[in-house]
Amino acid sequence: MGVAPLLHKCLNNFSLIYEYFWGWTIEWDRRTRKFIVKPISLDLLGWVIGNFLLVPIDLVICGILLTSQIYGIVRFQLLHVMLVILMAHLLGFAFLADTLMFRNRDEFASSYNAVIRVGKETGPTTSPTSQLFENILNSMIPQFVAYPFCITIFILYPALDPLSLLISHLSPFGHLLTSPVFLFIRFLLVFPPSFHVCRVICFFHIHFNFLTQNLLSSIRSVNVGFRRLLKNWGMGRFGVAKYLWDYLKQQVLTCQLPAALGEIVASFMFMSLVACVSFNFVTVKVRNTVPMPFYLYFPSISVMIPIELQIMLQTGIDVFEESKQMCTRWKALLECCPDRKFLRRKLQAMRPIGLYGSISSFKLYWLKKSVKPAYYSVVVGYTITALLSMENRRSIIYI
Repeated sequence: MGVAPLLHKCLNNFSLIYEYFWGWTIEWDRRTRKFIVKPISLDLLGWVIGNFLLVPIDLVICGILLTSQIYGIVRFQLLHVMLVILMAHLLGFAFLADTLMFRNRDEFASSYNAVIRVGKETGPTTSPTSQLFENILNSMIPQFVAYPFCITIFILYPALDPLSLLISHLSPFGHLLTSPVFLFIRFLLVFPPSFHVCRVICFFHIHFNFLTQNLLSSIRSVNVGFRRLLKNWGMGRFGVAKYLWDYLKQQVLTCQLPAALGEIVASFMFMSLVACVSFNFVTVKVRNTVPMPFYLYFPSISVMIPIELQIMLQTGIDVFEESKQMCTRWKALLECCPDRKFLRRKLQAMRPIGLYGSISSFKLYWLKKSVKPAYYSVVVGYTITALLSMENRRSIIYI
């Protein structure tokens, strides 16, 4: 296979754990080792209710609460405002990413399977860094499964869910918060959406890393062939064409990836920026007003988000940088190539392989080396600004 066994184990673990819950539109088949598209059926009823009913209801409630705070209808505590913003942001990302994957499910499955088929021609190429990333991804799967259960208990007990805030501040039915029927409604608006958010984020991380590792495996195999070719130039134009064809196949497959992938990448990086700043702010500044079991959730996520960003950005950047170096090395062969005219024509069709962030099919940036320090500087800058924005203790309670 084109990727290491640890990454296949990660996909198998994800598929094995989540098969006990409701189905999804794109799933990994452990027997055939391919991505399959599930047709609309009763097996997807839980997914349809969660993504197209419960998540929009939560988003509408969060919008009502934020609008009421902005126009001064009610005055919420800062903790409540931060929780509503975080919930709206995470739910919005999950709804957008899942809707895009649903609309382009056939393109996602076919392009991923094509990358797998091409990756089978090369052996697994692993490095200590990639093995560390794969071990971290394997350890994150149980955490993403456990988070919704913990969040449901920690939010429902102190009545910090959006529906409870709406009823207690904007309606005269606050005494119904503890009734069994209302408690069940609150549970439906907390557990399925939070489970859906964790599932989408875990799915995106694993499958994005799977895609980039397949691309890196093919690029590195061409790099090994380049070194052999450099030692023995006697194989002629047919040997050159073979290695160039292996690279061009990956270039064509990358161009055939759905445009929705770039939109998911851009939205995920924006979501991670807001979530990282917000979780760090709550961890440091609002620690005195958060109930203790629920407070432990914020430091853990504050640590997990930079790790996830490091994995995603590093693997995506490695694809672009290594393919760019590959093109540069091949162009250096022009000086010692006896068939220079043939190689020059072939190299005109070679471009660096890379992934990008986009909005509505407009490419905003490529995942390359310069993006990483710029992105981290924005995260650190906004985090410092948020931490310095509150000085006295009274301003921490209400805004």
